[in-house]
Amino acid sequence: MNRVIIAAKAFGTCGVVLGDEKLIAQARRLITHAITLRDPEGVFIENGGRDSSYNVVSILFGSILALHVPLPEFEAVLPAAVAWQLTRVLPTGKIDVKGNTRTGVGKEANAFGQAKTVNYTEVILALTYYGLVHHDQAALDAATRVFDYTRQNPKPKKGSK
Repeated sequence: MNRVIIAAKAFGTCGVVLGDEKLIAQARRLITHAITLRDPEGVFIENGGRDSSYNVVSILFGSILALHVPLPEFEAVLPAAVAWQLTRVLPTGKIDVKGNTRTGVGKEANAFGQAKTVNYTEVILALTYYGLVHHDQAALDAATRVFDYTRQNPKPKKGSK
């Protein structure tokens, strides 16, 4: 589902740069479709359920598009998706992956055959953008906790032990 929003961002931002209303219209159609791909509480679903990484990627790319293309219908659904995302940020800044459908729980491998992990950078960016645009201090505080966590717990470099 997050790829629908990533595609919308690509169409929309290219449409803005090229002055092409057809591309912008396609972005809006994709966003309208993506909004239907949420659970009853408003979380962007992935693989039939909730996933803290995929939800946040949807928030991030949709938010970036909304900086360039007015998307009031997307902006209206963001609070619920962000509210759930905030419940995934532990006091330490680590992301809670319990119940994730894909990432952080060993259910999906990356291109190197290793289990996909949480998209910490995207969590930081999504919560920061949302917090700044919507004047949401809780989102900004959570982004800071996640950032601090990643500084204290860097991912090992590929090939290192």
